[in-house]
Order: sequence, then C-alpha cells, then structure tokens
Amino acid sequence: MNKSTVDVVGVGPGNPALLTELAKQKIAEATYLIGGTRHLELFLKEGQKSLAIKSNLKEVLQTISDNNANEKICVLASGDPGLYSIATYLVKKLEDIAVNIVPGISAYQYFCSQLGIPWHDIKINSAHGRELKNLYRDVAEHNRVIAFTGSNCLPQVIAQMLIDRGIDNVTLTVGENLSYPDQRIVTGTAQEIAKLEFLSLSMLLIESHRETKEKLFDHYPIGIGDEHYLRAKVPMTKSEIRAVTMSKLQLTDEAVIYDVGGGSGSVSVECALLCRGSRVVTIERKPEAVELIKQNIAHFNLENIDLISGLAPCDVSNYPAPSHVFIGGTAGNMNSIIDWLKEKSNQFRIVINAVTVETVYEAIKALQAGGFSDLDITQVAVSKGRKVGPKHLMEAHNPIYIISANLVGDTE
Repeated sequence: MNKSTVDVVGVGPGNPALLTELAKQKIAEATYLIGGTRHLELFLKEGQKSLAIKSNLKEVLQTISDNNANEKICVLASGDPGLYSIATYLVKKLEDIAVNIVPGISAYQYFCSQLGIPWHDIKINSAHGRELKNLYRDVAEHNRVIAFTGSNCLPQVIAQMLIDRGIDNVTLTVGENLSYPDQRIVTGTAQEIAKLEFLSLSMLLIESHRETKEKLFDHYPIGIGDEHYLRAKVPMTKSEIRAVTMSKLQLTDEAVIYDVGGGSGSVSVECALLCRGSRVVTIERKPEAVELIKQNIAHFNLENIDLISGLAPCDVSNYPAPSHVFIGGTAGNMNSIIDWLKEKSNQFRIVINAVTVETVYEAIKALQAGGFSDLDITQVAVSKGRKVGPKHLMEAHNPIYIISANLVGDTE
C-alpha cells in the first residue's frame, strides 16, 4: 500500500524571488499551508487553509494526519529543509506518511554569497530553536564558523560569550534579516558586536585569525595522554585505565553521562570530546579538584560538561536522567549513590573503577542488590617503561578493577 505524501518546501531565506520553480509550484498547488507566521504572510493565498507553526509541533503532526487524505498539504520550511529545519522532525514522526522534501536556498548559502566567500569548508553551528553546543571547540578547531542564532542566543550574546572565554582574536560578521529589504550586514570585533543590538533572525560568521588551527588531536580521543591535561595534587584516571574505562562505558553520541567523583576531570573531558552530542554531569566534592576540572574544561574548549560542586548523592533535578554513569569515587557512599541513580533512571550503563578490594566488594554487592545485569569485572595492571641509563625498566602501577553492568528497567 502506497503512503500518502506531504510536501516540505524550502522557501529560502525570505525573499520570494529566491524561491525555486518547483517550490512555487508546490505552494500554488497546495490547499493547506503550514508554516511560520512570516512565511504565511508571504505565501498564503485566498482559499488556502493554514496553520501557523509556533510551539505547537504536536498540533502540526495531528493536523497533517487528520487532513492529509483530503487536502494537499505543504509545509513551509525556512531556507533549505535539509539544514536545521522541521523536516527532520516530520520524517521521524510521520511514520505512515511519506515526506517529500523540496530543497531551497538556505540563509547560510545566501549569507556567504553576500560576503563573497565559499561555504564548502565552513563549520556550522546552530542555536536556532535549540541549545548552542560546542561553539568554543568549533572556533578553536576551525578558521570559519557560522552560527544560526535565535531568540535564546542572539549575536551580541554569542560575542559576549567569546569575550568572557578570552577568545578575542576573531572577526565577527552578523547578517540580519537576510534577503529582506531591511537586510543588515555588520562586521566588527567581538567587543564591537557585543555592544550592538540584533534581531533573532540573524546569522553570525566567526573568523579566527590564526595561521594554524588549535585542534588538540588528529585522532579519536580515547586514552588521551596524561601530559595533555592540566595537573595538580588531585587523583587522576591514567591514560591506559581511561581507555579501558571508555570501552566499557559503551557511549553513544547523545549520551547523558554522570561522572561521580570527577577528580581531575579526565574521564569527563574524554567523554565530552568523544561524543560531541553528549552531556556530561560531573560531581566532585573537593574544592581543589573542582577548580582543576574547571581549568581542564576551559583547556579543552568544552561546553557539554556541567560541573556540580558537592557530594553525591546530590540535587540533580535540573539535569536529564543518565544513560551512562561512571563512578571514580564514592566517599564511602556506594549504596546510597546506586539507590540515588536508580531514582533518576531505570535504564543506564554503569562503570565503577576501584583500587581496593573492599571497594570492589561494595560495588559488586550494590549492583547485585540493585538488580543490575551483565556484571563484568576486569582487573587492569599497567607497567610503564622507565629509562635507566642506556636501558629501560618496567615500573608497575597499582592494579585497577573496572566493574561494569547494565540496569534495564521497565520502559513503560
């Protein structure tokens, strides 16, 4: 049985003159238009039904499902539907309806064309209807970054964020109301842009003035060398142990990771670097360690780590439930921490690192009592070469126990 079809049409940056011929045809043939208020003002014709997209995505889905059999529905998407648009959401949610995507000229392409620069090698970030992620890291690793801004993160706000982070060797260019008669393009330093006012319908180009990029690694950051971290008199999960720990965590890109007993922050940093879409919640009770974690977060240009200064269990009501947990220290609260984690989520992967056999016993008992499955215990004993005169000797480190398990609860 063939699925019914809904058209998602890219309407370009705003000026109707930039519509493709196919987009014009689909809009003209439609009996029901769904789109943002400004798009409906531009394209809605007499006799066409309409629904304005605001914060009502469930209503949009229901409208399409209820009317698609009898109406020719066209969803108007800003710019190009393949770039940060409602099309992704509709394809995922409309299981019984085929989504026909009609590409358009994106604001990103239009902005670059106005500046006379190519756009094939620019890193894209977006705060349009979403949280801005990995901006500092993108700026550190790429000579040009374009950000889709939004009401939650205006160009002047991003400029101030860069200033606060000490990133001042950049030139910023803002494109406001692109393709409209009141289009405005302004170039300046971060300090200059931060003092100006811009609307949410804007794009921001960040150009770094460096001969070389500041990318820390040319390889996947698994078991990062200890020398790359800022160090102090704070315990640190060493490189080789960290590599096995990361393997046992089995992370996913959108993981929510709780790091209990953050220490120097080395595991948190590695999780955040490896999975750009992840969110790491790091809990550490010692003030000197908290300060060191802050320094390492800044050192690695990370924004997807939230640091809590305190002793677990603690209040994490402002954070999403964990999909993965790493425990590097419990301060003797193993049982209460496991119970607390289970209150937050009934499904997550957990890895516990232990030095003493007493901690291993506590961890195993707590996991067994908590209903965890797939219990795995690994001992890792690392020896490192040390040069003695013209020869090398192997120097043994304390063995580390790495305990992993899964909690698989009811999904209802």
